[in-house]
Amino acid sequence: MCDCLPPSQLPFSIIKPQKLRQQSYSTVNFSSVNRSGRLKFTSIKASKNTGEVGFKEKGQEEEEKNFELESSRIQKDKETKVGSLGFDILELKDGEKDGKEEQDLVAAEKERNKIRNGRRGKQVIRRSSILAKQVISIQSALSLGFVSQIWVDTKSWVVLVVEVRPNLLSGESERFLLEDVSQVGDVVLVEDENVMDAELKMIGLETLVGYRVVTPGQRDIGKVRGYSFNINSGAVELLELDSFGISIIPSSLVSTYALPVDDVLEVLSDTVVVHESAASHIQRLTKVSPDA
Repeated sequence: MCDCLPPSQLPFSIIKPQKLRQQSYSTVNFSSVNRSGRLKFTSIKASKNTGEVGFKEKGQEEEEKNFELESSRIQKDKETKVGSLGFDILELKDGEKDGKEEQDLVAAEKERNKIRNGRRGKQVIRRSSILAKQVISIQSALSLGFVSQIWVDTKSWVVLVVEVRPNLLSGESERFLLEDVSQVGDVVLVEDENVMDAELKMIGLETLVGYRVVTPGQRDIGKVRGYSFNINSGAVELLELDSFGISIIPSSLVSTYALPVDDVLEVLSDTVVVHESAASHIQRLTKVSPDA
């Protein structure tokens, strides 16, 4: 008995499958009925270049499409992550740049303050060097008067207050804090007129000029004619002494001496009490010739 197929036409076509190449295809979809009577969907892709054809089942084509979509999604995720990383790096660099600019601004402001205040390092001046100087406002360039007196807190030995009058001989006095002084040169510079305060508390402040200097045993050391102090901090460092205690007498006409404030025990009414050994610590500043 022959097993040959009947000569009738088969219910589907048989096409020798070819190995698919990575080329562009045109797709043709068709359906056929197999021997079991089930409907089967088949797609044929024809190469535009070679004319070769192949066929894929519907399920395989959908899997390839899903694979392509998944590959596209993964690529986009990579690009998104790379872009986000680049943004974070850029943001970090911008933050570092802003921090450096802020530090530069702070440093520049500090430098400007140093220049404006004219307070670089330790600047010790004598009381006589600031008296009678004109006080000028930096903002308005107006004269606020002349320095007529300065006041010392004898508890801490710090110059606190500067007194100003319209002229050196008369007029109502006004006062401002030494810390408001911006610079001392030919004139005394302050920021503006608002530094003036006539109601500053003067309790415990002394002028010191003319005060007697004695030891606890009442040994006479001299009289205060002035002092030297740090213009930055106001700290008094030396007392200047002579026999009269009158600051307007030129130092070239009298013998003058310097005594460190470390030797001071206390300040009473018109009297500065110093250690018994203070006499050995006195330094001569000027000496008057007997022939003078």
